[in-house]
Amino acid sequence: MHLSNSLIPGEPGLDGLPRFEEFKALFIHALTDYQVTENGYYNDLYHVTSRDLTDGRKDTGGWGSKTAKAGNYIQATYLRPVYATSVIVAGGFIPSWGHDVRRGYGNLKLEYSTDSENWKTITTFPSPVLQKKVTVEFEAVTAQYWRLTSSENKWVGTTEFALKPLKL
Repeated sequence: MHLSNSLIPGEPGLDGLPRFEEFKALFIHALTDYQVTENGYYNDLYHVTSRDLTDGRKDTGGWGSKTAKAGNYIQATYLRPVYATSVIVAGGFIPSWGHDVRRGYGNLKLEYSTDSENWKTITTFPSPVLQKKVTVEFEAVTAQYWRLTSSENKWVGTTEFALKPLKL
């Protein structure tokens, strides 16, 4: 066995298993790959993908409502349950929205479910203002279904919806 090979980035460790960095990269990738569901589309526009909501850009995002009312949501459905301790959400300006991203946007609830029918609220927080990115931390949860839901009679929209695990 040649020990120096175990120190080459990308090479397996001494036990033949992938290195910690590879596990970390796979784990983070799993949190950015999900199916997006919105409860409605304003003028049948603003369909969004997880790529739009996890790309770190302020000019891509989602708007999950036809009208301004409580209960509007943007949902992330993962292939399997994921472990998370924080979520990043962000305001921004998307030209097709035609306005500043704060004025009609209320508080957001982060909810999760293990069966997509029974939802539990983790936390409630104000929608980010302008181009601000906000990280909201919470107690560790493992779930397959996650939602950002409007808790007021206002729109739900964000340019980021990225769950994060504990810092590894």
